[in-house]
Formats: sequence, structure tokens, C-alpha cells
Amino acid sequence: MALSSATLRRYFRTPKGLLVALLGLMTVVAAVSEGLLLVAPGVAAAVITAMVVDAPLLRWREREWLFPDGAMLTGLIVAMILSPYGAWWIAAVASAIAIASKYLLRAGSANIFNPAALALVIVFYAFDAGHSWWGALDDAPVLTLAALFATGIYITNRVNKVPLVLTFLGTYYLLVTLAAFMGQSERVAGLYRMPDVNAALYFAFFMVTDPPTSPPKRRDQVIFGMIVAATSFAAFEITRSAHYLLAGLLAANAWEAVRRRRVRVPASAVAAAAILALSLSACSGLRRVTGVGGGSASAFYELASATDIDTIGGFATLPAHSGLVRGHTVWYIVTESSDRADAAKRGVTWAPRLKALATTPAVQRARAIGRVLEFEAGVDFSMARTLSANPDSAFPPRAASPGSLGDPFYSPFVLLDNGTVINAPIIASE
Repeated sequence: MALSSATLRRYFRTPKGLLVALLGLMTVVAAVSEGLLLVAPGVAAAVITAMVVDAPLLRWREREWLFPDGAMLTGLIVAMILSPYGAWWIAAVASAIAIASKYLLRAGSANIFNPAALALVIVFYAFDAGHSWWGALDDAPVLTLAALFATGIYITNRVNKVPLVLTFLGTYYLLVTLAAFMGQSERVAGLYRMPDVNAALYFAFFMVTDPPTSPPKRRDQVIFGMIVAATSFAAFEITRSAHYLLAGLLAANAWEAVRRRRVRVPASAVAAAAILALSLSACSGLRRVTGVGGGSASAFYELASATDIDTIGGFATLPAHSGLVRGHTVWYIVTESSDRADAAKRGVTWAPRLKALATTPAVQRARAIGRVLEFEAGVDFSMARTLSANPDSAFPPRAASPGSLGDPFYSPFVLLDNGTVINAPIIASE
């Protein structure tokens, strides 16, 4: 028992053992905040699958049975980024892909890509899997952000990746700030707020610093960090997809694989590529939207789903979508979505705080039948709107009745099967 205790103490003093302990603690804290019963299936599926897949592969490669602690870390990271409202098997498939990529995609003695990042991008496109980064403590008290930062700094120092993290965060937020000064303040403001700032810190401390896929020398770490930052920001500007940070990391992983293989690339070419990436990312902030009288768009609320805006008459045109309520056709509009990828796909505003409604009575459920949504409750538009003035006072009126009345469980906030919450008020019915 004494030997076992000593072995455990030695293990948890190593960078990997320390990371296992810290990520495990963060998972517990984040799970309590997010909802233990909600996140448990995904966490269990991701971690168990990763370890089960990795254990025999480790045995084959090392000629002895070893504890798959690296697979445990991969499973935790996958689970902490995937939306807990998605199916548990998506987390399992992502973990299996992540572990397989470590053995299949290699350059020399190291894997090329960060396993979790690659798997998360693949399941995003294969299964439309949402990325919520709940493990980054975005729904926990504000003080936990300081705890996340302190924990990240500590583990980053232990693995000797401080220059890498500082370069990434500095370059990334420099690009965000430049975009804000170039007329995109509303577009990028969310990157300074929770949950995006939590995601950026978690990403920097626990994914960018992955030793097998990041450079050990300071000079190379600086270049690596700039590539991650520039590519991530470019991906955000161009695609607005949920995996924009992961895309930057995968691009830098590819560069690191080339560097480790000693493919000779002139230093001038590397510098030119970095400058070009930074310039393209920063210059994308030059796109402006002007309002009445040539004023800046920052003076107006941007309704992303509007197809036409009449600033003189004060009208906006939005696309109407057909749906069903108890077999009857209804028409609805969508203005916001809690999931970044879903918002980009629909062309609406991303509103991450909508997800807080998912576990409350403020939402109604809807299921997709092909491309049509079937709502639980609807609105009765058959009533006649009336308003009779009160001769004795302006308010209340003598008589008033609405032109429409919602069912008892109607809500414009709709919870989809994949856990996404959209603002989709029903505006008409047949």
C-alpha cells in the first residue's frame, strides 16, 4: 500500500498526472454548474470509449499493459467541449476518432494533429455536433474565471509552454481589437465576453500546449502561437463556425509536423506567410455596414436574419418558415440561436445565453420532420383585435382583446432535439 501511495504521488507530480488531476477537478466543478445528470452521459461515454480503444493499442505498441491516462485526458477534453445536449454516442465516436488519429496520422514518432481537436471538427461536420465548451466554466460564478486562469498558468509553466500561450492570446486579441477599431465592434464584442473568453483560455492552456503536437523551443512556440491565432481569427471572420479555434490549432499542427520532419522552408517564406495571414485576418475587419446618413453600424442593432431593412420607414423583412402544430401549417421566423454553428447555418444572430432556458419551463419543444419543425404548442390567430377608449382616462381602455392568443404551453423560445434553443415566434397559421 505504501508503494502504491508513493507511486501515485510521483505520478501526480508529473505534468501529465497533474493535468489529469486538474482537468478532473474542473470537470466536476463545471458539471455541478451545468447539471451533473445532463453532462454525465457524455463524459462517461467519451472517457470510457477513449480508454477502451487506447488500452489494447498501447499494449501492442509498448509490449506491456499500461494505464491509458493520455486517452483519459482526450476523452475529458472531447466531453468538455461538445454540447451536453447532444447524443452521448457522438461523444463516444469523437473519442474513438481521436484515439485512432494518434496512431494513424503520425510524422516520425509523434502524432500530427491534436487528437481532440481533429475529432471535434470531424463530428461537427459528420453529425452536426454542437460545441458549447461547457467545461470552460462559462456558467460557473465569475470568480471561476480567475481559477481557470490560475490553473492554466500553472500547468502551462509546468510543461514549458508560457511563450506559446502568451503569443497566441496576445496575437488573437490584438486581431480582435484591430477588427473592433476597424468597424466591427459589434461583430467581435462577444469574443471578449463569456463564454468565448472562457473557451479561448481553456483552448490556450489545455489544447494549444499539447506537448506531442506543439514545439518545445521558444522561437518555434512564438511562430506556432501566431499561426494558431491568425488562422483561428480568420476562420471566425470567414466561416463563423463553432470550431474556429480548433481550425487554427490544426493548421499550426500541420506546420509543426513539417518543421519536425526538417523540410527546409526559407525563413523569409515563413515570415511572409505569417504576415500574410495576419494581414488577411486584420483587413477582414475593414468591412463596414452603414446606416442612415452614412452613420456607423455600431449605432444600430444588427438583425442578422433580415433580408431587407427599410431604415426610412422603420421596417425589416425576415424570411418566414413553414412548420406544423398538431398537423396544421404555421409560419414562424427565427431571429437568434444559442449555438454558433446553427446560427451561422440559419443566418441569424448567435445568442449563447439562450441555452440557459433549455432546462426551464420558458421553452417549448419542437422536433424536426425532415426540414419542417413540429411545435408542441401554437397560436390562435382567429380572434378579432379590439380596443375601446375609456372616456374618463387614457388607461386602462374600456375594452380590449388581443388578435391572437397562445396555447397554454406556447413559447417563442424553442428547444430543438440537439439541445439548441432558438427564438422562433409563430407569426401566422392557416
